[in-house]
Amino acid sequence: MGTGEAAASSARGGATPGPPSGRSSGRPLAAAAAAFCIGALVALGARSEPPRAHGRAGLDLDAASGCTLGRVTSIHAQRRRRSALLGGYLAADLLSLLGNAIVMVALPLIVLATTGSPASTGIVMVATVLPSIVAGIVGGVVVDRFDRRRVSIASDLMSAGSVAALPVVDHLWGLGLGWFILLGMIGAFGDLPGMAAREALAPAVAVRAGLDLERLTGLREALGAGMMVAGPAVAGLLIWLLPGATVLWVTAAASAAAALVTLALPRAVGDYARTAPGARGPVHRSLEGFRLIAADVVLRDIMGITFVLMGAVGALQMLVLPAHLGAIGRPELLGGVLSGLAAGMLIGAGLYAALPGRLSAAAWFRSGVAGATAGLAVVSLLPPLPVMIGAAVLAGVGVGPASAVASAVVVRRLHEGTLGRVLGAQNTLMMAAGPLLLVPIAVVAEAASVRAAGVVLALVTGLAAAVVLRSRGLAFPAGPPSAPDAAEGPA
Repeated sequence: MGTGEAAASSARGGATPGPPSGRSSGRPLAAAAAAFCIGALVALGARSEPPRAHGRAGLDLDAASGCTLGRVTSIHAQRRRRSALLGGYLAADLLSLLGNAIVMVALPLIVLATTGSPASTGIVMVATVLPSIVAGIVGGVVVDRFDRRRVSIASDLMSAGSVAALPVVDHLWGLGLGWFILLGMIGAFGDLPGMAAREALAPAVAVRAGLDLERLTGLREALGAGMMVAGPAVAGLLIWLLPGATVLWVTAAASAAAALVTLALPRAVGDYARTAPGARGPVHRSLEGFRLIAADVVLRDIMGITFVLMGAVGALQMLVLPAHLGAIGRPELLGGVLSGLAAGMLIGAGLYAALPGRLSAAAWFRSGVAGATAGLAVVSLLPPLPVMIGAAVLAGVGVGPASAVASAVVVRRLHEGTLGRVLGAQNTLMMAAGPLLLVPIAVVAEAASVRAAGVVLALVTGLAAAVVLRSRGLAFPAGPPSAPDAAEGPA
């Protein structure tokens, strides 16, 4: 399903970055206003008797007015900087999501139209999975080792270049299966590291924008859900308007624009206090994110239930629903069910972004998991279409806030130096969830029936949710942050 960069860490372990360290354009004006204000107050307070001349009093009033004006000007400048930072961060995220949404719809159709083989489409999709997994694991180390803003920019540019190369190759030599695989693998190396880098920027952006991290993650989830609704429609319109592979120019432009918008963000948001890598080898550092997840009960429970829910969505989208709707002669209704899920996510994430403090994080997450599990279980049982769409909306309403809470809690529990590796491991697990759960569900569908496979999927999802919801980890205790070994250093 669809959806998704920090400053120096605090003693809590990177949950709340420190104050901005760089100078901004508004500080000279703020300093001058403060100096003028202090001078005016000293002048007023030094006098022990009331003024004897009206003109002198007027000067004192002018000084006080200038002080107030300086304060107001400084506050307005600060608000503009915060709004620009928040808008730029969310715009870059939205542009990247738009590019991914278009290519996910357009590329399989272009491969099919070019090769004439449905098997070729599957081969291209499978060929990009392994590089994505490797990039997700290794990219986490890169995010922890280098400036996260620059990593995000480089990833978007890599994605833009690999996609833009497809229409160029098509024009010069003609596209074939080999070109699709090669360029798809190159682009896959930029996706998950860029996603982890952008997520790792969130704490610093939240602090500098004067926004709660929970509200920011809610806004990001709402944008992701909105793009799940609008992205396929935009892709379909572009495919109808533009011939062949030329539609991919739009995807490349969206990724390049995301890189440019990220480039305009303050440099300080991507930097944090790092130390040189320790004696441990690169393989150990690459797998450190998985070890930290397994060692922390909160992270383990969050990742576990999220893995099952993502896997259930993937199995429904790739196998159960297409097979069932095709068997009853209504394959076109798959889009309606998935749109209901995306619309529910938009509603749920929007509610969480608007009302993050009305419930505790644990209450938001538990209610979200319960709603998502109930909705997906009903969809898996393949009821009549109106019930199925309603259940998909319910599942989305639960997934939206649960995903936003999970993002905030994960970031708050991590040491700044391990954030990239854990986010890389998390994104890798989420990408692998669908295919891994799809295999046993496909075996059941082949051996028995699609409806039996749906029942098994509902039971697996419900059992996993029941186990996790009873866990003490979902109380989200403060606890110590997950930190790397002292001998190794953050990266």
